[in-house]
Amino acid sequence: IEKVATSPHLASRMLFTAATHFDDIKDCSVGDFGCGAGILSIGCQLLGSSVNVGFDIDADALDSAWVNCKRLEIDTIDFVLTDIQLINLAYSFDTVVMNPPFGTRKAGIDTLFVKKAMDH
Repeated sequence: IEKVATSPHLASRMLFTAATHFDDIKDCSVGDFGCGAGILSIGCQLLGSSVNVGFDIDADALDSAWVNCKRLEIDTIDFVLTDIQLINLAYSFDTVVMNPPFGTRKAGIDTLFVKKAMDH
């Protein structure tokens, strides 16, 4: 598993831009593909998203996401343990956020994340 944490600075800039320049967070359903410890999902929730679902293949990362949500008293984000390659949702999100793997361990995984985001 390729793990690259999203820095708080990068997360805040990305979400601020999505929220203020594109109106893609407030009252929107948001999917977080490869959510890791949940920094993007949590940021979206704090910015007023209506629905948040984080997906990750790493159970330890999802445990960290739950701990982070609990610390902030957030109980409205759903986290799903799954391989992003296997998701086939019957619905789509208004917005997908992610810090995808760069493909250093598995060639092409970065492209797959982007394609999945475009599908959902």
